[in-house]
Amino acid sequence: MKFTKQQLVLPIALVAIICVALAYRMIPRETVSSAPLSLEAEAVETTFQSSPIPSQLRAPVEGQQTPEMLEPASTEEADLREEKTKQDEGGVCIRVTDSANHLGEGQGLVTITRVEPETPAWSTEVILVNKMAQLGEIPEGRFNVVVSSSSFRWKLTQSFTWPNPDGVQNNQLELDLDAAAKKASEKRAIATLRTFAAAQQQMQASAAIDCDGDGAGQYGFLAELAGMSPMRVYGVGGSMRGGPEDLLNPAYLARRFGELQAGSQYGCMLVEGYCYRIHLPAMGLAADGPVTAVFEAPGGGVGPDPVDPSLGEKFWGAYAWPADSSTPGRATFFMNQEADVSKRSGDHQVPYEGLNSGPAFDAALSSESPGDMRAPMSFAAMGIPANDGGIWTQAGN
Repeated sequence: MKFTKQQLVLPIALVAIICVALAYRMIPRETVSSAPLSLEAEAVETTFQSSPIPSQLRAPVEGQQTPEMLEPASTEEADLREEKTKQDEGGVCIRVTDSANHLGEGQGLVTITRVEPETPAWSTEVILVNKMAQLGEIPEGRFNVVVSSSSFRWKLTQSFTWPNPDGVQNNQLELDLDAAAKKASEKRAIATLRTFAAAQQQMQASAAIDCDGDGAGQYGFLAELAGMSPMRVYGVGGSMRGGPEDLLNPAYLARRFGELQAGSQYGCMLVEGYCYRIHLPAMGLAADGPVTAVFEAPGGGVGPDPVDPSLGEKFWGAYAWPADSSTPGRATFFMNQEADVSKRSGDHQVPYEGLNSGPAFDAALSSESPGDMRAPMSFAAMGIPANDGGIWTQAGN
């Protein structure tokens, strides 16, 4: 069966229309989709791969590529950070000056205690090795530092504040053991003289020595005050050495103060590198003459030269001077009934040193009345020259 061209035109046209329609339906559209989830995923993937603008999904990658994070710090900034780290670590390095080798060959002990604020309590101890000690981190506050040693007779004490409010570098603390030993030695000498003064006041007030029987007490020598030597009693010439029953009991000084070193002309107490000697008024040759002095006997107490009973109620004097060149304190001190303490520097070209090289009884008194215990004390600030030619000043505590 054959078809004519006219009969085939219509079917062919219909087939063409159907093909065109099918092809049209195959073209993708943004607003119409049979699978929206898959298309959205494709859109996101496309954006991630092609868009020059970073999306939130790429934020972690961007964080690694941030210029500030990858740029190396400059040398100056690194130094500043290193210095700040050192400061934050805290700590103090202690250095001790000890040219006189007071610490000896042994090690010293450094004790640091916070005194402000008191709570919470804080304290630490470190060993001093080669005259240095390194402390770790310490809290803020005010501290006392004490350096001690079994071979060092004194303790070096110094205070410091951490951190330093004045802005001075304070991670190093310099401690001068030589200066501390000198200061401690001289303070001990002054304190000892003041101990003598207190004992003399008790002796006079008690009238334990009353050689003229007038009820007024007299001052005493070291061995008498310590109960190590019999006290003076009434005798030929006004006073003489008593017997065993005349020992002062209870004594006004510790026994060690009465254990004297026998010098060539007098007895001295030797304690912590200083010689101590007391003198009392000698018998007056004339009522208006100078009042000379009697030193304590080498064995302690009164010797062959008597003490004036009347003047012994009014005057006494005591010196302290270095026992030898190893004594840290080099100054010489004087005290009398006035209870003031005068000091002569150890820098004097003719220093007092040694048991038999003590000052004369009037060395620290005014040269306007030489050889007289009644003369005022010499003070350079007041323009009063001393009998020994030295410069005497008022000593502190």
